Amino acid sequence: MSDGEYSEWTSRDTGLSRQSDEFRHGVHRCAVLAHEGDLAGFQACVGAAYSGFDRNYQAALGETRIMYPNTAQGCLADLKRYHAALADYGTDVRAIVLAARNLDMHRVIALARATTPVIELYRFDDGLVRTRCKPL
Repeated sequence: MSDGEYSEWTSRDTGLSRQSDEFRHGVHRCAVLAHEGDLAGFQACVGAAYSGFDRNYQAALGETRIMYPNTAQGCLADLKRYHAALADYGTDVRAIVLAARNLDMHRVIALARATTPVIELYRFDDGLVRTRCKPL
């Protein structure tokens, strides 16, 4: 991976991490609306939190795959692990959003709790790519 590709990837990944944090914190803020009985507000709130995440998620997922051919073997293995962890995380986030749209609050809570280890794996693999794939 070239210096430019690495720089572009880290910039995209930093944006995704920021959106991920905003989504997670946003869902907690949205839960207050649900608790107050504003279910329409809750649904709109979760949808708004998801829109920023989804744009960055789709871009990061696509960009990571595009980089495969230009990546050395050691880095490629880490990049593929990162891609898989990111895909799993995105699947979990979409499940949370779907449960919120269906007003299935028990499922939203259960999925939010179950997503924590997936987030940790994504962040771990992110760290590997950032350190092992950095051009010399």
